Amino acid sequence: MFQGVDIRERGSGSMGATNVLRTLGLKLSLMVFLLDLMKGFGAVLFARWLAYSSIGGFDWLRPIPNGALVEVAAAIAAALGHNWPVYVRFRGGKGVATSLGALAALSPPSGALAFLAGIVAIVISRYASVGSIIGASTGLLGIVVLSPWLNHPWEYMAFGFMAMALILVRHSANLQRLAKGEEPQIRLSRVR
Repeated sequence: MFQGVDIRERGSGSMGATNVLRTLGLKLSLMVFLLDLMKGFGAVLFARWLAYSSIGGFDWLRPIPNGALVEVAAAIAAALGHNWPVYVRFRGGKGVATSLGALAALSPPSGALAFLAGIVAIVISRYASVGSIIGASTGLLGIVVLSPWLNHPWEYMAFGFMAMALILVRHSANLQRLAKGEEPQIRLSRVR
């Protein structure tokens, strides 16, 4: 839309922020990341709003009483829709930012931990795939460890496991390239 490029025909063919970074630059990559993040965050908040509408009163950050399954279903639907969108022949992104946004809506501390761990892993390794997997693992660990103290429903932990599984499935080719030493690194010196 901005540069007359179909991102699905460039680089890895993924519609995610990493492929946009490599092919179109940092500004557009950040925009894609934020939009994908809001897709997951918004899905959970919309589900929360719908559930609260039926019982009256709405709190953006308070989980739905006995309705966590609705929030998690929305989070999973957002990730699946991002990964395999019907309108582009099921060729989407890898679901990292969308899942991160959903996690941040479900458990803000776990989302923050996942984001920070992912960024640190990317900076150290220079591999987006490593950062994605480390971030998802940290988010899962965070939601499992913090759940007793934050009174998270078990469905939130189920989301953590499902999101981790989806991210691993979508990164299987990246993991194979990493094992062979063929995975491309992020080179910030070439980022526009």
